[in-house]
Parts: sequence; structure tokens; C-alpha cells
Amino acid sequence: MIHDASHSVFYLFIQYLYTGQFPSQQLNTSCMTPGDRMAAIIELLQLADEYMIDHLKEMCEAELDDCVDETNVEDMLQVADRNNAFQLRAVCMHFLRNLRP
Repeated sequence: MIHDASHSVFYLFIQYLYTGQFPSQQLNTSCMTPGDRMAAIIELLQLADEYMIDHLKEMCEAELDDCVDETNVEDMLQVADRNNAFQLRAVCMHFLRNLRP
């Protein structure tokens, strides 16, 4: 049983397992706000890390790399650390180095 996943994100996870393709079309729907999209990708990253689906994890990190900004860099760094997302962590650290004078 999968406990820490919403139905919609679990569906995207299963869809990836069957197709091998990142569900970008479902994540870019007009009814999904940018915040909801980022939350869904973070949840998908958590599932990918938990079940060791490295390719999906890399794709989630790549999507989240573009979302890092001064308002969320600390939170994204925590997400990266919790989920062993080394590329996302590197992006956050680079952003922090360039943000501070």
C-alpha cells in the first residue's frame, strides 16, 4: 500500500512506470496552478526516490530546477536533501551563492 501519495500523483507515477515518459502533459493542464504543479512534481520526486526510480527522479529534478527562485530556494534545498536529489541541491546551492552579496 502506498501511503504518502495523493491519488493523482500516484496515477502519474504508475503511468511513468508503464510508459517510461514523464507526464508533462498532465502537469501542464490549465486547471493546475504553478504552485500545484510544483507540489505534484515534488510528490512525484518523493515517490521516485522511495522506490528508486532514478530516471523519473532525474526528470523531476530537471523540472524543479527551473522553479528555484529567491522565494523558495530554502524550501527546495530541504526537498533536495530529504529526497537525495543531488542535482536539485547543486542548483539550490549555486542559486544561494549567487543570491548573497
